[in-house]
Amino acid sequence: MGITNRTCFESEFKALKQRYEDFLKERNENGQFKHRRLRRAFRSIDRNMPVLFTWREHPELEIESTTNSCVGYFRQIKSKIRVHIGLKKERLKKVIERLFLGR
Repeated sequence: MGITNRTCFESEFKALKQRYEDFLKERNENGQFKHRRLRRAFRSIDRNMPVLFTWREHPELEIESTTNSCVGYFRQIKSKIRVHIGLKKERLKKVIERLFLGR
């Protein structure tokens, strides 16, 4: 996968939506959409399109182009929470708050 810009990505995404428009409209025998998760993914990209290229369009903000640092941070949080698996919901919530706030 190569590097792209907003204009190219938007036009490719629009073409993809048009190509699979009928597929995404398919419904099951109960009248529900068959491909709900895929529809949700398309809707998420549509909704977040204005901010997808913020990191590239505003280099002065020094935003990372990946989520690697977030993934690493959340992996540490999850491993610390896993130790407390038997806690009741309210107590677990307090543990998580302390981990995020550093208290």
